[in-house]
Amino acid sequence: MDKVKIVRIIARLNIGGPAINASILSSSLDREKFATKVIYGSLAEGEGSLEHILRENGVETEFVPELGRELAPLDDVKAFFKILGILRRTRPDIVHTHTAKAGTLGRLAALACGVKIKVHTFHGHVFRHYFGAARTRAFIWIERFLGLFTDRVIVLSPKQKEELVEEFGVVPEEKCAIIPLGIDLERLRAGTKTPDLRAELGIGPDEIVVGILGRLVPVKNHRMFLSAAAEVMRSRPDIRASYIIVGDGELRKDLEAAVREEGLEDKVHFVGWRDDLANIYRNLDIVALTSLNEGTPLALIEAMAMGKAIVATNVGGVPDIIDDGVCGFLSERGDVRGFAERLIGLMDDKPLRERFGEEGIRRSRAFTKERLVRDVQDLYIKCIKEKGL
Repeated sequence: MDKVKIVRIIARLNIGGPAINASILSSSLDREKFATKVIYGSLAEGEGSLEHILRENGVETEFVPELGRELAPLDDVKAFFKILGILRRTRPDIVHTHTAKAGTLGRLAALACGVKIKVHTFHGHVFRHYFGAARTRAFIWIERFLGLFTDRVIVLSPKQKEELVEEFGVVPEEKCAIIPLGIDLERLRAGTKTPDLRAELGIGPDEIVVGILGRLVPVKNHRMFLSAAAEVMRSRPDIRASYIIVGDGELRKDLEAAVREEGLEDKVHFVGWRDDLANIYRNLDIVALTSLNEGTPLALIEAMAMGKAIVATNVGGVPDIIDDGVCGFLSERGDVRGFAERLIGLMDDKPLRERFGEEGIRRSRAFTKERLVRDVQDLYIKCIKEKGL
């Protein structure tokens, strides 16, 4: 039997959940049964790249520079025709798209050249806290149209399925498949332990260290993280704490200015993108997430796997992985005081941090790379049988 040919399309291979998911699948599918090509586009300013993962694993790739995250009509048209040409040459059995822009252009190109099976993964959605009302409505209608000829839509959690099916109505329930994220837990835990991050940043061994990991973009709401840090400092000056921001992006200069405005210069450290995640997590006492909207945050799964207590905003798929008061604390979107109070509660209670960490380790076992790959392979095989291929 010939191998099933898959073309995977993603807007960019930046350091983040969608690209990690796409890289794992492209590198780890059974190569006796599946042959994968990845089409990807340009990185945004300040983003780290995961292209090396595909190269190291011998995955065939095609770079389309016009394919990017932002709306750019001329580039989008060019990207569409380039993707169309690649699909016509490759003649895949399955096109699997990731992220909104790639999902739109990739599925339209797949439809135009008669690809039998079209799959799209919603890693999150742009229907809340990304754009104004008019543009949001337009994107909802676009997704409803794309859903008409998409064979399967993968969502990452039950909450995300509820939003897409019931709240926004962009896809019928029978087309939805819930497949949670998966990561290489063993590789994460076995990562380098040196150099010691606290020593590198001059943080004392008795200080509580809170970290936030992710792109420095509006939806991640790092401004709330800084406001909560300032609230902790004002209300509990006796607590010795430092705050580490891991990642980079368009808001870096604005956030550095906010640090100065809040008087946090000696407490907040920007470390950019790092590839020593084990070293980062081992030096954190608490992992924070202040997003306005999320699918399933990869950083929280990594934090649980590394046994870290969590404080996160109660948005998107976050409550599907974090039970409030069980493996972390949840706070409402934009509630700076409430977020700060939860941070203080963990800062004051080391045994509670340890209990949350132990429960997080237990729960993280559901998010393995092996389970992710198996689930997606099973979905592909089901689609192939339905189409009689």
